[in-house]
Amino acid sequence: MIIQRVNFGRLDAESDRDLADYFVDTGVLDRIANGQRHLVIGRKGSGKTALFARTDEAKLKRPIQRLDFGNYSWEAHRKLKEEGVFSEAAYQGSWRFTFLMVMVDHLADNADATTKKAAAAIRANLYGKDKPSWMEFLFDKFRRLRRLDLPEIEGMGGLGGIEFDENDDDRILATGLSRWSQSLLAFVKKHYPACPVSLFLDRLDDAWDASEDSKALLIGALKAAREINSTLGAKGSPAAVLVFLRTDIFDLLLFNDKMKMAQDIEYLDWDEDSLCEVLEARIAKSLNISKARAWDSAFSGDPMRQRATIRSYMTRRTMYRPRDMIRFALCCQETASSAQHQKVETIDVYDGESRYSQEMLDELIDEMHKQVTDAREILEVLREVESQRFKERDWLDAYARRFPASTEGHAKAALGTLFEFSVVGVPKAGGRAGGTKFQFRYEDRLLRPNFTAQMVVHSGLKKVLSMKDRGA
Repeated sequence: MIIQRVNFGRLDAESDRDLADYFVDTGVLDRIANGQRHLVIGRKGSGKTALFARTDEAKLKRPIQRLDFGNYSWEAHRKLKEEGVFSEAAYQGSWRFTFLMVMVDHLADNADATTKKAAAAIRANLYGKDKPSWMEFLFDKFRRLRRLDLPEIEGMGGLGGIEFDENDDDRILATGLSRWSQSLLAFVKKHYPACPVSLFLDRLDDAWDASEDSKALLIGALKAAREINSTLGAKGSPAAVLVFLRTDIFDLLLFNDKMKMAQDIEYLDWDEDSLCEVLEARIAKSLNISKARAWDSAFSGDPMRQRATIRSYMTRRTMYRPRDMIRFALCCQETASSAQHQKVETIDVYDGESRYSQEMLDELIDEMHKQVTDAREILEVLREVESQRFKERDWLDAYARRFPASTEGHAKAALGTLFEFSVVGVPKAGGRAGGTKFQFRYEDRLLRPNFTAQMVVHSGLKKVLSMKDRGA
């Protein structure tokens, strides 16, 4: 069967060995390569990790150091601040120091002989075990922290660790970090043009727990990256530090310079055509055919309900994220294979939607849980609402039934959360009140909640929540 021969890939880009064969570039790589963008923002599943993995040195025309913070000692990083110092500034200092030390490490291995020697001497002070490290006095406040492991770098392994001595002196962390960062920045600035490198930071959300401290930690990273890029940047060249971060987290970070970053941001936005291209590239590669023939080779041309095509039916049930589209395709592929169909038929889409809807709900809970501890319970309130289209009063009544001790304020706050995560959509501006057109936050990041008119639950959740009527 044709459909069984299609490799739609894996949901997690980091473990997809075939990603290079069917990666879809929507123009983002060019904007990164010419230095237009150095902050990549996207929802979970929007392709940040795939972009992180596929932006190669040939495209950027310079080396890349990929810092994977998945196993980073976040608790140790949180201790890299002095009591009494505003945490955001303290974190900016520790991030600045981290970036500069990675660049020094790069120079020690890749620069000319003279620069290599100087950089190696600095690195020896950081890693050397046969003599006291000048790093030790920077962390006098944290004598119980015996070792800080630095993040892994692709192709180099770990950057090692910082050993802490019991006999630290009394210099304070903020002063120490500032002093050494100034020296390191001067050294890096002098030698960087002849031996540039771009640092790629991913999985920073592993540190995220929605606390004020985690916000300060990530704000510090963004500010330090912007500072380093301003100092080392050259027109038409990639930025020195590129940061990949989730949209919902970035939206919650409030700081003075945030609006100044607007021109540096690449939002990972997708539409129906680009989402379908993600599948077409995988079908074309699997069947060794052109992209133009791919969709019709794997999916039937028969209409769905209301004359929708399979293509539009599937995309409307995604949140315009590649992972959603791949997930739905995998569910359809499984049902089509079980039915011994050559390609995905309309009945396979309907049957596969049940599993897809459940997995979409689970994905949302995983995305929300760190900042919304009762995410599953809030989503279950929609089951009490029953209708896919509903009004605020329907929500308030259903919430009160499920949480009798709650207030109306709690219920409205929960509804606002569902709006922010695009579970609930509101009438599109210019449409009839309570009409047929609705919009979600993933379609317009400037969209504001309007709960005075009829609302709609996302169609991708219709089956798992047993919604009764048709949504937009």
